[in-house]
Amino acid sequence: MTNEEKNKVLAELDGFEWFTDALGYRIHAKPYTESYDLIIPLIQKQPSHIKAWTEKELGLEYWVAAVMATPSQLCDALIKAVGKWKE
Repeated sequence: MTNEEKNKVLAELDGFEWFTDALGYRIHAKPYTESYDLIIPLIQKQPSHIKAWTEKELGLEYWVAAVMATPSQLCDALIKAVGKWKE
């Protein structure tokens, strides 16, 4: 998946719509793949079973993952945990 595709999935998971306005501008393209400040709160608000799958995908306990994993790795793990990963 490209970062754009990942950010789209994560924005939708975060409750935001992802669309293009009449002038062709992308709306609400938060850079989850580049920001701990965006991805960690998104993971924290997931149900416990999604958090557990995210940890499993990372192969780390969540608190360790939040310190050791990059924002991109956290994004990949969350996307896989919610079943939206595409090759």
